[in-house]
Amino acid sequence: MLSIAILSLCALSQEPIESSPVETSGQKLSALIEQATSASAAVELRGKLRVLNAEWPVLPSRLLEVTLLAQPENNATITAAIRLAGELGSTNDDLLRRLSALLDSRQFATVSRSALSTICGREFADGDAFDAWYVSAQGQGREVWLETVLQQQWQQQEQLWEQRLSRSPSAAVIALAMQHRRRAVRQLAFTSLAHFDTADLDESSRTLVDDAFREAFDIERDLQLRIQLIQQTSRFVVGNEALTLLLRAIEQGKPNEATEASRQLAFITPSEFAWQALLRAIDGGYATVDGQPASNSANAATRLALWTGFSTLSLRPSDTRQSAIDLLLQRGLSQESDPAVLEKIYVCTGRQAGIEFLPILEAVLFDKQRDVLHRSAALLSMTAIAERASAASSISKLVILLLGDTEKQVRAQAIVSLRRLNPDGAFELLADRLSQETQVVLQKQLLSALSQQRSIPIVDKLLTFVPPVELIEVYSRAMVFQIANDVVMLSRVVDALSLRQSYQTALLLVRAFPLENISVEGTADVNRLHAKVLSQQLLKQGLNESNALFFDDALLRLNDLQLVGAGEGMWFEYEIKLRLLRGDVQLCIEQMLSVAGSDISDTAKWTLALDVMSAAVEQQIDGAVESVRLAMQAAGALPAELEFRASQLFDISTPPQLRDDNAEQDQSTTE
Repeated sequence: MLSIAILSLCALSQEPIESSPVETSGQKLSALIEQATSASAAVELRGKLRVLNAEWPVLPSRLLEVTLLAQPENNATITAAIRLAGELGSTNDDLLRRLSALLDSRQFATVSRSALSTICGREFADGDAFDAWYVSAQGQGREVWLETVLQQQWQQQEQLWEQRLSRSPSAAVIALAMQHRRRAVRQLAFTSLAHFDTADLDESSRTLVDDAFREAFDIERDLQLRIQLIQQTSRFVVGNEALTLLLRAIEQGKPNEATEASRQLAFITPSEFAWQALLRAIDGGYATVDGQPASNSANAATRLALWTGFSTLSLRPSDTRQSAIDLLLQRGLSQESDPAVLEKIYVCTGRQAGIEFLPILEAVLFDKQRDVLHRSAALLSMTAIAERASAASSISKLVILLLGDTEKQVRAQAIVSLRRLNPDGAFELLADRLSQETQVVLQKQLLSALSQQRSIPIVDKLLTFVPPVELIEVYSRAMVFQIANDVVMLSRVVDALSLRQSYQTALLLVRAFPLENISVEGTADVNRLHAKVLSQQLLKQGLNESNALFFDDALLRLNDLQLVGAGEGMWFEYEIKLRLLRGDVQLCIEQMLSVAGSDISDTAKWTLALDVMSAAVEQQIDGAVESVRLAMQAAGALPAELEFRASQLFDISTPPQLRDDNAEQDQSTTE
């Protein structure tokens, strides 16, 4: 049956089907030229023209051929071809140069300029202007030309906006710029908004700016610009609206956005909304799922910003319970793993926790398994809580125990805490600790603390401590502070320091002693102490290039004391010893002869004389030993304990030949 059907179909008469004539590309171009009777008509043909160009690659060449037709009978056709060339946007070199040549034609200049403007993105006055531009732009392509022109236009527009926004812009100008589609203009607007003074705005202008801010906050998607807006949130929105905007940025925004929003929560007004926002954000930052941090929990930078803001809040609202705050703090301390954030939580604990939180911190403080940073931070928090609650006595005993802790950092914090709490006898305890502490840095901390409160027993405790070289200066400051303006106490301290030969410390002490409100007699006593300890220090130190000027200062001071008739032989003694160090032996001999009959003790005077004699022998000064010996023996006998040393300089068994001037005169007369 199937074969019969096929044969039947084949037997049917088949009439030929006439196909419709196919329009050629040339015919299509001719039709387009006929339709391009105006610029607007050519624009409507742009789609068809570019489809034809895709099918027929020689289209630019055919348009070029049309522009070369004879004139003037073909002027309308040439004009239409020029319009189509512009809409085609071809960068065919021959076509562009033909259009450039037509710029100088009176009949086709206008339409050629329009076509080249569409192709190149700029207008040309004549063919020479096009040729000058085409040299540098040749080979780039139409897309690059248009992009370059577009960028230049945007730059000009941005420069205009920058000028408008930099010259005291109005609220309307800023609001308009905030809605601009160009990112650079919006950035300029947000920067101007940050410096915009809204204090003197009328109600309508203020509403305009507030509404523009809200709209920008909702639609802005650029991260950097959103951060700019977030930084200004508290200026333009308040209360629950500000809370909602910032919490949404924290919970849904990118990490940098969330961190900046966290910084702004503390600035929400009224302050009760800031408390509410921070408590909610911190609680969300430690959200957990099955005991693990939730995927949307805040990163470390955001948590740090939240705790920092929370630590700045004050005047807790009446509807915010202290127990809720303590619970949140305890949660943060137990869950936080970042060291910087944890340190900030301890700071926040000291400022916001209640007195009931002290046992929790005490457990951390005395847990030797805890990191030392935890322990010292816990002590800092306890100190702050006790200060706020005026409950220093509740932790003072603990702090005193920690002065002897094995960890240096804990001891350092204990010193700070005891100084801040200041229970009875606190500074005496710090002074006692001075001789027990082995760390120089903590000794310095103790000495600095002793420069803040005076107590008579502290002076004696300071005298029992011998500071290392690097602490002499801070030790002297502490001692001066304790002595105040008591010259008698100063003299006692200087004498005690001199006994242990701490001349440098004594010298710093005397130099730093305040002379204001001191009597004339007191000033004279201080000057005598200065001359004494300076001389002692130089004699101990010896002469060198670094202290030559101090020798001059000491000699001037000693000379002044002798001139005022101080009546103390030690000034001569110090002067002679200093001059011997400088090598002024001849002058020392003369001074020794002048003080031989003074009230200085025989032992001290003879010791000084033997020093001068020894120096004279070294410098081979003739007759010096004999003259000093005669003067000294005339004033008093040589002490027995100095006989051995004197025997090295002269024969102590032979008495000196005393000169008899009268006998010499009689002998001369007899002769």
